[in-house]
Amino acid sequence: MTDANDDRYLSLLKALSAPIWVYGFASGHIEWANPAALVFWKADSLEGLRQRSVRPQSGAARARVEQYAARFANGNAIWEDWTFYPRDEPVVARCHFRGVSWEGQSAMLVEVRAQEGECGQSHDDARRAVETLREVPVVIMLILADGTLVSQNVAADLCFGSLEQGGFKDRFVEPQEREALLREALEQGEAPARVLAVNTRAGMAWHDVGARRVRDPATAAPALLLHGLDVTERRLHEEALRETEERLRRLAHDLALARDEAVRADAAKSEFLATMSHEIRTPMNGILGLTEHLLEGPVLPGQAERLGAIRDSAEALLTVVNDVLDFSRLEAGRLTLEIRPFALGPTLVAVLEPLRPHAQAKGLTLDLALDPTLPPWVAGDPGRLRQILINLVGNALKFTARGSVRLEVAPGVTMPGRGPNDLLFRVKDTGIGIAPDVLPRLFQRFSQADPAITRQFGGSGLGLAICRRLAEVMGGHIQAESTPGQGSVFTLCLPLPAAAPEGPPPPPPAEPLPAAPGGRPWRVLIAEDHAINRTVLAGLLHSRGLEVEFAEDGTQALHKGLTGTHDIIFMDMRMPGLDGLEVTRRLRAQGGALARVPIIAVTANAFDDDRAVCLAAGMSAFLPKPVRRDALFATVRAQLSERLALSCDLESSPMPRPPASADDAGPVSDLLDLSHAVELEDDLGIEVLISMTRSFQTSAPERAARLAASLERGDVEGARTEAHTLKGVAATLGLARLRDVTARIEQACRVPDLVQARVHAADLSPLVATSLGALADRYLV
Repeated sequence: MTDANDDRYLSLLKALSAPIWVYGFASGHIEWANPAALVFWKADSLEGLRQRSVRPQSGAARARVEQYAARFANGNAIWEDWTFYPRDEPVVARCHFRGVSWEGQSAMLVEVRAQEGECGQSHDDARRAVETLREVPVVIMLILADGTLVSQNVAADLCFGSLEQGGFKDRFVEPQEREALLREALEQGEAPARVLAVNTRAGMAWHDVGARRVRDPATAAPALLLHGLDVTERRLHEEALRETEERLRRLAHDLALARDEAVRADAAKSEFLATMSHEIRTPMNGILGLTEHLLEGPVLPGQAERLGAIRDSAEALLTVVNDVLDFSRLEAGRLTLEIRPFALGPTLVAVLEPLRPHAQAKGLTLDLALDPTLPPWVAGDPGRLRQILINLVGNALKFTARGSVRLEVAPGVTMPGRGPNDLLFRVKDTGIGIAPDVLPRLFQRFSQADPAITRQFGGSGLGLAICRRLAEVMGGHIQAESTPGQGSVFTLCLPLPAAAPEGPPPPPPAEPLPAAPGGRPWRVLIAEDHAINRTVLAGLLHSRGLEVEFAEDGTQALHKGLTGTHDIIFMDMRMPGLDGLEVTRRLRAQGGALARVPIIAVTANAFDDDRAVCLAAGMSAFLPKPVRRDALFATVRAQLSERLALSCDLESSPMPRPPASADDAGPVSDLLDLSHAVELEDDLGIEVLISMTRSFQTSAPERAARLAASLERGDVEGARTEAHTLKGVAATLGLARLRDVTARIEQACRVPDLVQARVHAADLSPLVATSLGALADRYLV
């Protein structure tokens, strides 16, 4: 709807000789009028005219005005004859009514096109109007219906040239757009302004062009009053803005692609590191474990030294693997700190003790100097602090042939710019030193002082880079000073505020394993697909008197977990068939004793994320490969002690069961394999089977319903998974008919043959119900 408050628009209306005014629907008053309207209404001024109420008095007239408002809302204009009463004298006029907006309110623009005794307005009047508007900066042109240019103002002269310079039609770049504008104005009385390309004296430009119909009194033929405003600069800005937006859109698209590629690359790198960690740690586990076995037994002269070299080489390779994994986590921002109170002195002693034999072997003095003002307990991550200091002290010992290595610890206030919670750790040595030109790149990854030294002493080139990044993650920094031939000083500054004691540090786990009930050995299931890893674990567990059984893949692990009576299960994450996570979930889903038996993840996937995934799947603890003796037995001891405390021993006294006789093989023999049931009762005991029956009573109907729903929507993979699970549990419990039917469903889904699968599943729910009834009759009655 046109806004009648527009000054440019009102200026055009003022110049016309036809009476024109704006009538407000809400006020019932004339809000604005041109000079001709003041004459028509016999008013001295616009203000005086505004004071009059011109609201229709008759009901019919008021109804007509209300109808006008409704028609204006739909964009319609109206031609009708009205009788007006200026100063109570009736005047009949042919009028054009159109809806407009006035100061935000709905209003009506009224134009008197002809009064009694008049034939309208001539184009001479329009020409005079154009003359009146000559100084207006808006281009104004008066055109007859045949396209003859009658008059134009100064702005049009400056823009297009004089009337004699070219025709009107040549002023528009696109003839179709020009004709559409003129046709709309002639047919509708007015054509709203639109941006058109025009040919000006200075070249092509963009004008906001509109048109209004006027009348020739001699011929009654219509003419057109065109107005145009130069918007070239605005159009250029808009085009530049659109181009900029398009460039930004393309840039955002390219950045999104680059981001996605970076995410994929990061995921690929993480997968590669996880795979390489698994592939390297698995043989490392075998090498270290078997080497320790050999060193513990009798060895021939000279063999101990060779076995020690094998062990040391494996340890060195394992250190490189750990460095790569740590650096990857630091780069990805996935390394987390474990902030807790710890005793500072014992922690630092524990840093040096493992390194002291190496220092003694080289004839070096290894000292620890603690400032007496240090707090006994501080808050921080003791594991990461040990990692940094062991690396620094280990490097000092490696590159020092004579003299000493000294670890000094003091409050950070001794260094300018440090706060009261900062502690300084200085590792000083009397070694070969570092050249000045090497110091700036010392903490860069894969950077070492000298290739010749690298060949002599080894190393990955990641140790100091990891130390620097760890220090930064912990809120501190690390720096080095050195004099070639005299030694080096590495200074680590970390914020470690004083903390309240949490009690003495726990002693190393040296106590024996708790005894199993009844004097029997603890029974262990090792689910591991690698023969060497099975041998290593079994050797360590046999040395403490544990009884070991093996499962070489996920399917075996699930079967033996369901059918065995194990006190503890060691579960590898990656195995053929079912992986360790899925086996754990399915065992836990059985409920009863299997929901409580300790399941320990033993895996070469050593990332923190892997630990979280294992625990989320229902595992009780996590051991990274290579498995170290102390960590293994500390974990086993904790799990078995908790098991005893919770009275979760599976070897409870069995309840008497009804004997298997010919009578038992009655109507349920087709549902329940009695010979298999008797074997299960001998192996597991009645209590375990009661628990498994109750668990299956809950899970089986749900799985059958999910299987049917999957087949209904055509999801053969989902149906196959549910059929496979039902088949496995049915086979374990000896439910022969249910096992066979679900096996046929699974096979049909594997083909896939959806029709055949639905045929086999047609009576699945009743079969599940009768199978559960057979189990209940045997174990729950």
